[in-house]
Amino acid sequence: MRLPVLFLSLLPAPAIADGLALPSGRDATLQEAFWQGPEEVDGDWLRLRFVTPGLVAEGWEGSLPDLEFLCDTVALGLLAETGRHADLIMISLADRPSEFGQIDPDLVQFIEAFRPDEGHCTVEGF
Repeated sequence: MRLPVLFLSLLPAPAIADGLALPSGRDATLQEAFWQGPEEVDGDWLRLRFVTPGLVAEGWEGSLPDLEFLCDTVALGLLAETGRHADLIMISLADRPSEFGQIDPDLVQFIEAFRPDEGHCTVEGF
């Protein structure tokens, strides 16, 4: 289910700042956060979509630490804050805002799936 803008106030403070500093030295801004349930996906999923200007298509491996950082800090913080459970956490970084589910061949976007596991995120592989 898509969450109202008010929901974003539940995110840990760094996530709603203008730019969240990533391990790569880039900044990320949260574009969208929403839950998907069994009627849409297998289990309960939390999706966090971030915008990070300057991403390049060849930068996937360099972006994995950023995706892990966003999962460990923002996503797990959100789960703790709301008391919700997620079977899977999907984190995406894109070079600009985009519409979820719409194909844009010029968009640079990296997506990774994680499982929450005893206080950290474990790469699930997407």
